[in-house]
Amino acid sequence: MLFSNSANSQSLDCDDPEPICTDTGFTFTSNENGPDVFDTDLGNNYGCLGSGPNPSWYYLEIEDDGDIDMSLTAPSDIDYIIWGPYADLDQATGYCGTLGANPNPNPNTVTGAFASFTFEACDGDAIDVFYTSGGGFWENEISFSISAGPTLVYNSGTEPDEGLNTSLTATCNPAGSCCTYTVDMVDSYGDGWDGSMVGIQVNGVSVLEEIGNNIIDCSYSPTNLETPSILNAQNGEVYIMLVTNYANISQELTLSQTSGAGSTNCDILCDINLDFTVGACDPVTNSYSISGNLEVDGFPLTGTLTIEDCNGNQITYNAPFNTTYNFALNGLSPDGQACSLSASFSDDLCVVDANFTAPSPCCEEPSYAVNEISCFDECDGQIVIEGNGAAPFDYSLENSTDNSVIASITNSSTEQTFSNLCGGQYTIYVTDVEDCTTEVSFQLDNPEDLTILTEELIGCESVDYNGNTYFASQTVVDSFLSVNGCDSIVTAEITVLPSIPDTVNDIELCQGQIHIEGPETYFTDGTYSYTYTTSNFCDSTVVTNVTLIPLIEYTEFVTTCIGST
Repeated sequence: MLFSNSANSQSLDCDDPEPICTDTGFTFTSNENGPDVFDTDLGNNYGCLGSGPNPSWYYLEIEDDGDIDMSLTAPSDIDYIIWGPYADLDQATGYCGTLGANPNPNPNTVTGAFASFTFEACDGDAIDVFYTSGGGFWENEISFSISAGPTLVYNSGTEPDEGLNTSLTATCNPAGSCCTYTVDMVDSYGDGWDGSMVGIQVNGVSVLEEIGNNIIDCSYSPTNLETPSILNAQNGEVYIMLVTNYANISQELTLSQTSGAGSTNCDILCDINLDFTVGACDPVTNSYSISGNLEVDGFPLTGTLTIEDCNGNQITYNAPFNTTYNFALNGLSPDGQACSLSASFSDDLCVVDANFTAPSPCCEEPSYAVNEISCFDECDGQIVIEGNGAAPFDYSLENSTDNSVIASITNSSTEQTFSNLCGGQYTIYVTDVEDCTTEVSFQLDNPEDLTILTEELIGCESVDYNGNTYFASQTVVDSFLSVNGCDSIVTAEITVLPSIPDTVNDIELCQGQIHIEGPETYFTDGTYSYTYTTSNFCDSTVVTNVTLIPLIEYTEFVTTCIGST
């Protein structure tokens, strides 16, 4: 998905960072000869960065839990730092000016050889203090002391052993109260702090923001390929990212996610600001309108933008999109119910919506009942209607197809009946004494035509119909009364066919001969019957008497001489 803010987009202001979606990444052309954050955004802890020229501020919001490993590239040297996590963007930008900053001095940035840390502990609390250089060297350069108020309660001495730490129980006066503790640290060599970290805990809970706290990742390497990373990111967390252009040349920077199960929320790329006003009910039309302004910062390059209320009333805009739209939804039906207005892009999951309550109807709906048409082509439909609200009322019955006025009644304070209506679509306008108009639309359907129904009946020798038996072909006309009181005429065309008499055949067969009747084959003595079904519903039976002629045997004796034939 391409977004309009995916190219040439950067922010010089920590308070207004640009969103990043690692699914799509970003590409932009960095400034040159721009400001340095060390001069313009004071108070932040920039960690490993030694300078911050040509800054670009961004933020990420986590969608899926897990690591997020990224690639940040440019033709020449670039650097970055990431702070977090924060509960939301407001909290993150609220830290601008104190990003990664500690309430107590940071030994990494303290000038000189002395640092002091203060915290509160209560009588009986367990206090743990430790110091490390991180590399396991030079700890013996640091000595420290612990005081409860003005009273010294611990002193490490000069050049203590490496891996400096101590534990003690808080003692406050009076007993059971709380008091202020101070940890004073001195670099006995006076050459500054060597990558140090100080930890102070009360009952196992840190009372100081650790050095580098909220600094998630940082790089100040002299390379054009950086690999920012956020480990174990959790859904909903927000991170601030600063990218600097150390090379101080106009160059294209590109960021993308290269690995990790985590993902970022791409919905933040689309920033929609929806402001609107819900109008009052218009008594002339008994409707209301919504008008407003839509501002978009970051949108897809294709598809449609739709502004829609909870009832499906909508306005649609086609790409390419503008950054600002003035819109109005008119003719909305007031019902006094909760509703909502939304703006969304078809080619993006970005949606913004806001709830509102529709105004109540300014005209009370009339009470009415519609009586349907009784029979086919009758004009006995009617509507009984009575206005509600400020009487008297004017009624106007119109044909909905051509808006022609069928009937009108003025200055009425009673129920009205419009009768003798044929099938069609109608609208009644009811206007009260305060000129508030409501409308009722209804349709009268023409019932099915029952006046002419025809049946065809065919039988052999006779036909049974409507309780009578007919032995000759004829036309029978009957009149019936339907359940809704409408007459129906049924015409029965009766055809009686004559029967076909049985046929008897006497057949003689010699030995080996056969006789075929329909699908039957006869070749032995007997009487056989087969019935033919004809297309005119009358059956025909053929009876066959088969006689088998016996075989005649004849013997003759002849005397001949030898050699005779």
